[in-house]
Amino acid sequence: MQNPVVTLFLLLLLWLPTAGGRALANSLAGPVRSTGKLPFVMDVYQAQGSEGKTDLTVAYALNTADLPADGEGELAFAVSFLLTTPAGDSLAAWREIKRLGRAAQGNEQQTFVDQRRFALEMDSVVVGIRIKDVSGEPLGEVRTMVVPETFGAGFSIGDPVYIRSVRKSEQPGVFTRQGVDLIPNVGRVFDNAGDGGKILIYYEMNNLSGGAEQRFNYRVRCSLENLQGEETAVVDHPVLSASAANSSRLEKIALGGVGTGLYHLKLRVVDLQSEQQVVKSGYVYVQGDSEWEDLLPMDSAHVRTYLSQIRYIASDAEIEVFKDLDKVARQRFLVNFWKGRDPDPLTRENEFMIEHFRRLAFCRNYLSGIENDRARVLITYGDPLEVERMASDQTFRYPVEIWTYGGSGNIQFVFADRGGVGYVLVHTNHPDEDYNNPDWRELMGIDRDETPRDRR
Repeated sequence: MQNPVVTLFLLLLLWLPTAGGRALANSLAGPVRSTGKLPFVMDVYQAQGSEGKTDLTVAYALNTADLPADGEGELAFAVSFLLTTPAGDSLAAWREIKRLGRAAQGNEQQTFVDQRRFALEMDSVVVGIRIKDVSGEPLGEVRTMVVPETFGAGFSIGDPVYIRSVRKSEQPGVFTRQGVDLIPNVGRVFDNAGDGGKILIYYEMNNLSGGAEQRFNYRVRCSLENLQGEETAVVDHPVLSASAANSSRLEKIALGGVGTGLYHLKLRVVDLQSEQQVVKSGYVYVQGDSEWEDLLPMDSAHVRTYLSQIRYIASDAEIEVFKDLDKVARQRFLVNFWKGRDPDPLTRENEFMIEHFRRLAFCRNYLSGIENDRARVLITYGDPLEVERMASDQTFRYPVEIWTYGGSGNIQFVFADRGGVGYVLVHTNHPDEDYNNPDWRELMGIDRDETPRDRR
């Protein structure tokens, strides 16, 4: 049997072409991976807060084996939680030094998890985590856009929190909810080994309607769908009762018989009295051991699929080499292709591959596939910090989207739907692109001296 580190994500190669489903705009479809020398992962969860605000939990996880030790062999780092406006104005910040003790012998891996909560007003925010060593040298950074959810006075539920472990709380802390500590599974990677394989999620319900004898009845249906839209596991509770209008629940989904791969988790909760329902969803990964040769058929249709999946990240030489190989050599090529891009080979997860297939799935679901300019940009450069959409009107002739990326120079990509058949790239100031067109506003019918924000 091959190394599971190699085989962990190969089924994605087969399932992605028929990816389906939808995610909520206010929530993250999946965790966000860091850039820099230190690999770590961030996830966020929204819930109803007090005084009409939204409670935002920001969690991160890293392997202690990836941390540099100081001269005394101690593991320590400085972590900063940063909330800003899309324009970069600070909204909230938290910084602290984490001291984890002496490094384990043999570079043994241990997962460190932490989180912080923030109260949000109703506006888009950029959520970020920055990690440095204690001397101030940058190690890694991650950030993403979050749109706070409006919970209101009606029935609602918070984002599901993917749980790694549950333990009795010795004293209240950052993980404590309802008297127990819920340690999040920030990477959303779950094992399907043995009878103990399961996905555990926690969620909060708000404003359930009271029925007879003030019992608050609701229905829960939680399912896993593969990327072909087929249900592989279902938990269905037709009637459950809560003792209060605001309640919470832990849900377990057994993974017996669920194969290795990426899945779409859907949580549907119905308030039986008011018949209001809320659906939350997100992507999780189920891992197990498989023979990689069995997972990579090499008929002509699959070969075209593999080529389409790597076209934006493989060199021209790699593409030509792959085309000239026989079946077995192509299988080994794909395994080595992804192994060579794994930023942390010591872990079971291939972080680069996870992020790449998340981008591919998003493009297939929301950008009309991967064979277009918007998909190419997102797959190549990742999620933009801001997307500005403008419909055609008397000011300009075509629908326009402006994607803004961080970093020096305020990188932008401008797309226009000039023929009603899809958006094409008409301008970018990215130094690695050949689409720099300073006259794009005139071509779109916009006054060159007038920015889109001026007109709003």
